[in-house]
Amino acid sequence: MSINNRKELFESLQDGISHSVDKTKTNDPDFDKYYLKTYIVESNDKKPQEMSNNDYDSSFRQTDDKNLHVLKLSKGKKRAVIYIDSINDRFWKLHTLGESLFVDGFVKKTVGKINSHLDHPWLNTKMLEKAGKGEKIRGFTLKHENEFFEEDENTPVENLSMRLWGSSALNILGTLKESDEITNSLSLSAIGVKHSFDKKEFIIDDISYFGKLTGHGNSVDSHLFLVDKVLKEYEEKIKLIEENALSYKKDKIGIQVSGDLFTILLDKKIESISDFIDKLLLAKKSFRLVGMKLLINKGYAKVNAIDLHTGHKLNLEISADWIRVYLEKGSCGNVVLRLFTNIQHHYDSQAELESGEFGKIF
Repeated sequence: MSINNRKELFESLQDGISHSVDKTKTNDPDFDKYYLKTYIVESNDKKPQEMSNNDYDSSFRQTDDKNLHVLKLSKGKKRAVIYIDSINDRFWKLHTLGESLFVDGFVKKTVGKINSHLDHPWLNTKMLEKAGKGEKIRGFTLKHENEFFEEDENTPVENLSMRLWGSSALNILGTLKESDEITNSLSLSAIGVKHSFDKKEFIIDDISYFGKLTGHGNSVDSHLFLVDKVLKEYEEKIKLIEENALSYKKDKIGIQVSGDLFTILLDKKIESISDFIDKLLLAKKSFRLVGMKLLINKGYAKVNAIDLHTGHKLNLEISADWIRVYLEKGSCGNVVLRLFTNIQHHYDSQAELESGEFGKIF
């Protein structure tokens, strides 16, 4: 079926997921194709037709709706169709019934290219918890990969991974948080929720920390409601950060500074600031930063970094207890939330973000 407008897309997606409940119950090995996946992608001055990757064969078509596009992908025997909704020119929604591993690979490789001007939304633990507020919690996923640890047999937790589904999920998570040994490693990477407008129509969605929602059920409306709920909260925080970015203006006295800095408060102290910065600036896909460090003393350093997704400058100050982030006006605020969320996932899950004007943000 050729999709030419939003009505036809809705009907196609609705037809696709209508079998998802029955297929998962019968252990159909192809159940994934009945799951509706939506990827939120942040765009900085990019056009949907630029959502391409040389590792994949692709064709792009605009529908009768100027903000709805069809991207067909293939690689070897793998195939997928992605529908790009760009009505929000800053945050696109990519809808597909394609195989998760195949589409995941395409999205992550395309977004993660240097200077791609594309990024994921980075949903920290508080954001995921808020996404579940008012919904029926079905489960959660914890994933913590400590990229900063030294080889030490006394390291409490190097890596932690856990997925739990069931009515007692939140109670168990609360119990885990009481453990001093793992409290800094409880990074919420996904939350499972059920949303319904009535008893018959529902969706069960897995909301991941990099902005992917995977749903099965019989209600596309419920799925899109959750997508918009997540996006609204994220977009508000990005707006807050960018509106309070630093700007500099010369006057008769000197230079006038306006805006605010953002501080990541650490519960887990940094033992070696020099080693910490070296690992932070490895240009790994998660942080996407490169730069130079200046060690002022053993307990304090400055970093001049480049955000690899846009090429914008980012200045940092780092001590054992905090990381100060100096974002300049015109830069993409996504880098602040990317840094903060990945600090939670790869170093200290108890980290908090605040600003001088607004106090605690997360």
